[in-house]
Amino acid sequence: MFTVLTVVILVILTVPYLYLHTYMMAVLWGWYVVPLGLPAIGLAHMWGLSCLIAIYNFHNGPKKQFKTKRDQVQDNIIVILRPFLIFGLAAIGRLFM
Repeated sequence: MFTVLTVVILVILTVPYLYLHTYMMAVLWGWYVVPLGLPAIGLAHMWGLSCLIAIYNFHNGPKKQFKTKRDQVQDNIIVILRPFLIFGLAAIGRLFM
C-alpha cells in the first residue's frame, strides 16, 4: 500500500522525467521532421503532441500480475528506460541521414 511519502516522491520524480521526455521528443522532431520542411516546435507544443499521442496509445488491458516484488521493480525500470533507449537508437539512425 502506498504511503503519503511514496506518493510525494513519485510526484517529485515525475516532473523531471516528463520534462526530459518532452525535450527528447522535441530534439527528435528537429532531427527528423524539420528537414522535411515543417517548422521546429518548442517544448510546450511538443508536450501537447506527446499528450495527444499518449491518448491514442493508451492500452486499457488486463493489469499485470507480478510474481515477486523484483519483477515489478524490473518492469518499472524498463518503462522508465524505454524512452532513453528509443532516443539513443534515433540518434544512431540520424548518423545515417
